[in-house]
Amino acid sequence: RRLMHSSARYLLLYRDLWKAVRPDERRRLRVEASRQFSRQVPMCNLLIMARSTEVAYFTMVEFYYVVAVIPVIILVTHFVHMQRGAPNKVAMAVTLIVPSLLLLACGNRQYMQAVSMTDRLAASDCNAMPQKQKLQQAWEAAHDLWMGCLNETSTLYGYDVATLQRSFRIQDCDEYLDAAGANSRSRLSRSTRGTGSYLGYAEEWAYLRYLEENHFCGGWCTPRVQLWSHVRSKDSCSNAVADVFGWYVQPHAAEVCSVMVVTFTVSAIVLVLLGPIMRKSGFDW
Repeated sequence: RRLMHSSARYLLLYRDLWKAVRPDERRRLRVEASRQFSRQVPMCNLLIMARSTEVAYFTMVEFYYVVAVIPVIILVTHFVHMQRGAPNKVAMAVTLIVPSLLLLACGNRQYMQAVSMTDRLAASDCNAMPQKQKLQQAWEAAHDLWMGCLNETSTLYGYDVATLQRSFRIQDCDEYLDAAGANSRSRLSRSTRGTGSYLGYAEEWAYLRYLEENHFCGGWCTPRVQLWSHVRSKDSCSNAVADVFGWYVQPHAAEVCSVMVVTFTVSAIVLVLLGPIMRKSGFDW
């Protein structure tokens, strides 16, 4: 109840502050807000797609952080207008054109990457690109480790390998926890001697585990048994990621490009048509 009262007080304060703003200043704030919203939605879409786990492994996420400069540009333009008390031609041109071109470049890069990744990940060739090849090597190393763990556990305790395969997953093995850098002990315990050949795949194993648990896939280049998840698999994980690029990244990146082309065109037309009107109104334009 105290939180509700506090929120209500803040809402009333904002309402009173808004009423105190002059009508012409309100119009300017609405324009600034709509301009920022039109840029922030595509910007957020690009960042969300680039940072998604399925995509981030194959892309340089840091490249897309360049779009974070867009709110800074909008904020600087707003302060320039507040200081001058009138629209500024250069500030408006920069705010309207630069973010559009920046988002268009990032959206085009993401779209072209999605097209390329869809084809290469869906191909049966595991050597289509280095990342795909390394993920296949990581899966094979994990499979060998898992089977070695199950075979030794079967020898030590007398359980059938098929029974152990149905009941346990690779994260239950001590060797996997040591190779992946985990500190907790597993339920299938044995000597960790000889795990050196499995080192260096921690990132790939984490990625493959995420895919198995969230996309119901098994294997990498071809459909195989699941190593981390008990959920029934439907396809290879490579095809699952190809679907993410083809059905999620590609259409959304194309949408960002289309919106930015329209925004850039409209902004250029507005800047051209606005000149005579502003000069006629007495503004320095």
